[in-house]
Amino acid sequence: MRTSMTHLPISLRWPLAALLLLLQAVVLGAAPASAPAKDVGFEWSIEEGAQFNFDKLSIGLGYTGGGPYLNVVGAMMDGLHARVEITVEGDPSKFRQADVCEGEILLAAGYRILIEKIIPGQKGILVLRVWGPPKSADK
Repeated sequence: MRTSMTHLPISLRWPLAALLLLLQAVVLGAAPASAPAKDVGFEWSIEEGAQFNFDKLSIGLGYTGGGPYLNVVGAMMDGLHARVEITVEGDPSKFRQADVCEGEILLAAGYRILIEKIIPGQKGILVLRVWGPPKSADK
C-alpha cells in the first residue's frame, strides 16, 4: 500500500523533505573521479621581439601600440593593437601575419588563439590563451 507524505505527521515531513533534498544534492553534485577537467587552454605572455612555442605552433610578437591598422578581415581600424606572426611547424603555407586587438580569436591549423591583453610600452607584452587541436579518437 502506498502512502504519501501528507499521511505523515507534520513533525516528520520537514526533516524528511530536508533529507531528500540533501541526498539529491549529493547525488547530483558528485562527479566521477575520471571526469575530464574543463579545458581552459594554456595562457602565456610574449614580449615584443620574442616568440612563443606551443606544440607545433609558434607565435611571434612584432609590435604593440595604437594607431590605424587593418584587422584580420581587412577592415581599417584605429586603436590599441599588436602585430603577430604565426607559423605551424612542417607547414610553411600556414605562415600568417596579423594585426589583432584584445578579445580577438585567431584560428591556425586547428589551434585556437585568444588575444587576452595587449600592454604597450618600450617592450610591449601580449597575453594570449591557446587551445591545441582536438585529439583524434585513435590517440
